[in-house]
Amino acid sequence: EVLECFSGLLILDADGLNRLSCSSEGWEWFQKRKGPTWITPHLGEFFRLFPHLKDLDPIFAAKEASRISGVGVLLKGAHSVIADQYGSSWQIRGTSPLVARAGLGDVLAGYVAGMGAMELAVSKVIDSEFLAGAALIHAEAAKQCKESSASSISAYLAKLTRSLQSGECVK
Repeated sequence: EVLECFSGLLILDADGLNRLSCSSEGWEWFQKRKGPTWITPHLGEFFRLFPHLKDLDPIFAAKEASRISGVGVLLKGAHSVIADQYGSSWQIRGTSPLVARAGLGDVLAGYVAGMGAMELAVSKVIDSEFLAGAALIHAEAAKQCKESSASSISAYLAKLTRSLQSGECVK
């Protein structure tokens, strides 16, 4: 109930999505939310929440899930898909296999939450295009980072973000 009334940006990942998929409301709970919501599932979490979409290609499944639920969807995978309830979608291709490492999904969820919260505070509105941009920056950090641990990629993500914000090039 508290999260339904919360008007700020809500990011749900992993156990939050799994708990919702086990609830009596499932994905339909999103329709009661007062604020913007983004979800960042991998395929297993996604299909537990939206089992009726299992026969669709991930791009179409993400678009349909976003359309019916009203949330931004970042479906994580080798070619992550981002979709919004208005029919827009993006796919990130050519990513590093490092984005699938343990802990990187947590880094991604935290990163989009932090960046999204800052954007919402500044502009008072947020859309899934911003989610797609944050996912792209995260993927690029994993691709460019020379080390493969979540903490190393997280540190490089911070460096890349500061570089983008200042307009300087990352070295």
